[in-house]
Amino acid sequence: TRAELARRTLGLLDTYMSLSEPAYALENVAFFSRLYNRRDRFKEIGYPDAWETMFYGRPEFEPCRQARIAAQDAVWTQRKETLAPEARELYGDGAGFALNITHGLVKYRRDRPLAETLKRSTTATMARGEHEPFQVVIGAMEQPVRNAHVTVEWDGPGPHPEVTLRPVGYVETKPDPDNYAEYVGWWPDPLMPSGAVDVAEWETQPVWGTLRATAQTSPGRHQATVTVSADGMEPLQGSLSVDVLDFDLGLTHLPSLLSLRLQSIKSFYKLDDVPQDIRRRWYAFCLDYRMNPNNIYSRDWIPAEEDLDFCIERGFNAMVMTTGNLRTTTRNSTENLQIWTSEDNATYTAIPAGWSLSHSPDGDIVIGGLDLTARYVKVHSLAEDDKYEFSFKTLESGNITALDGEAEHTGPVGWVSPDDGTKPLRSFGANWGAALDYQRTSLGVDLGQSRHVTGLVLHSAMNSTLERAKEFYEVAQRHGMGDKAYIYGFDEWRHVEQYGDIKATYDLLRSVAPGIKASSTVVYPVDPIKDTIDAWCPALCYDYPGYKQARQRGQEVWYYAGGAPYDPFPTHELLDVPAVEARAFFWPAWRYQYSGWLHWELNIWSNNMSGDKRWPEVPWDPARGGVRNGEVGRIYPGPDATPLPSIRLENMRDGIEDYDYFWLLQDAVNKLDTAGPERARLQKLIDGTIAELCPSRAHFTRDPGRVLQIHEQLGRELEKLLRVQ
Repeated sequence: TRAELARRTLGLLDTYMSLSEPAYALENVAFFSRLYNRRDRFKEIGYPDAWETMFYGRPEFEPCRQARIAAQDAVWTQRKETLAPEARELYGDGAGFALNITHGLVKYRRDRPLAETLKRSTTATMARGEHEPFQVVIGAMEQPVRNAHVTVEWDGPGPHPEVTLRPVGYVETKPDPDNYAEYVGWWPDPLMPSGAVDVAEWETQPVWGTLRATAQTSPGRHQATVTVSADGMEPLQGSLSVDVLDFDLGLTHLPSLLSLRLQSIKSFYKLDDVPQDIRRRWYAFCLDYRMNPNNIYSRDWIPAEEDLDFCIERGFNAMVMTTGNLRTTTRNSTENLQIWTSEDNATYTAIPAGWSLSHSPDGDIVIGGLDLTARYVKVHSLAEDDKYEFSFKTLESGNITALDGEAEHTGPVGWVSPDDGTKPLRSFGANWGAALDYQRTSLGVDLGQSRHVTGLVLHSAMNSTLERAKEFYEVAQRHGMGDKAYIYGFDEWRHVEQYGDIKATYDLLRSVAPGIKASSTVVYPVDPIKDTIDAWCPALCYDYPGYKQARQRGQEVWYYAGGAPYDPFPTHELLDVPAVEARAFFWPAWRYQYSGWLHWELNIWSNNMSGDKRWPEVPWDPARGGVRNGEVGRIYPGPDATPLPSIRLENMRDGIEDYDYFWLLQDAVNKLDTAGPERARLQKLIDGTIAELCPSRAHFTRDPGRVLQIHEQLGRELEKLLRVQ
């Protein structure tokens, strides 16, 4: 409620100055700074009174924020005086650098001294089948640190948890008007291949560790020595304690509809195709992070049937293909379409009126009465609204046919938007679709050479989509996924007057695939589609009463984060936010019993593929379209077509593992005597801890220590309960 939002945020604002750990305090400063910056956006989504109270009614907020930032800068400045004595007191007079061993819920600035109070050890608690991160943070002092290596050596006989060590990489961010970040500059995110690191004078370099307890890992306490050695300096040692709980976390119970782009892999690595060994490498990687390697924007669904059982064995739990609007269009006409031609795809000339346009029963657009000669022929829409009216299957060759009497010619299809008719076509041959009449899109064909053209046929996706949907559902049924087969479409449609098209499309699809589940991020759960959509997927910030009613009708309600508004909602999309946000995004899944989560991309690297060189030879651009740092993906392209994780991806997995802890504990509690005190105690624990982690969709626990404490508490209760059962 507005009152709750105001009360909670004011309470946080009154207390955040007292936080003791500089790194954590700084992350809270960033949170409140971003709240302040986004105050107008949150007025728009329904909290005007609360935001007036918080910001215009509290003029001391901005000076307080500036004072806190200045205080943190002072801490960094003073750290040059305090870091070396602290390191030598903890590690001995010979310490040539500082060492801090901690968890994965804090991010470190590379270009500042190590500000956090140094700790020689950290403890992790995990189940078998679970992953847990930690960080070994190297802080250079008066001298740079060269060729630093981190090793972890277990005490006593195993089998012990597996350990992977990766240096934390940094990417340079850009100013983002949708996110008032703590700073603009080098932020930690990619986890690089294992190797030595160099740390410049008075800078900081974390090495990320990932623990994995396998089915063979012994339950109980595992102790390890962490050693950091560097050229010309005494090695420093700390300790790592891992408590392995005596139960198996198993595969995830939280389904996901995502977008792993095989096209990005193909383009980045300059491959002719993505062979099965590389596909499966990426599929297994995603599933290891409890995320499905599917693609909500592809009619050629992944994993293909030849890879499906491989993925199901590793936890794949939701199939998806996409659909466009399959209603036969009657809107396109000679009044709102133009024909443009070019010989070089640079200079375009409009063709005068006098040609004709009709629509075939299958939805094709048929243009006749032309008499032109050109290599490139473009159909341009004059519509200025955002209504989808015509959809291609893909931009690949064959979907526009040029007629010369009885002769037919075709070639790669291109697309450009926005356009006034004069702009060059691009994206020729892409395997994704395009719509005509959406943001003035133009579609055209490269005929390969100058040809005489008397007519054009723009082939609709209707028949091909129906054929693919039928095949998709049959494949799902053959592999036991018939009840987990979704068709996604109508991305964020908000014009209710167009919702009849949604119903007509899904009715057509069900005529050939009767058991598929219609899923969509369509905004409003109203007639005529309230009984059409099987899986609604609103953004986390939407909480319309219609979604509660959809649950009551037996429909699924998923959720997603994609684009602004971000604050105060947690996001995994941005990299220039506190680390806990990527984990906290998954707590609402349990608190509000969402059926699954959706995201529109995992690896859309389109702005990192220009030129011959590839990252890391050239800097990584994290901001697609110049804003939203991190939107281009959670997964980075590693050497030899190997995926690299990120800090966000690691914390996302931890958030999904939090969900699975709640799921397993609730499942075990449901088997207890309904009248017994133990059931009541454990139910109170479940309800109380999730409410503490996630008081509302827009609020979440930001204290890393408390997050880890709750996770351990749930795990130990689950271990005891499963042992008894």
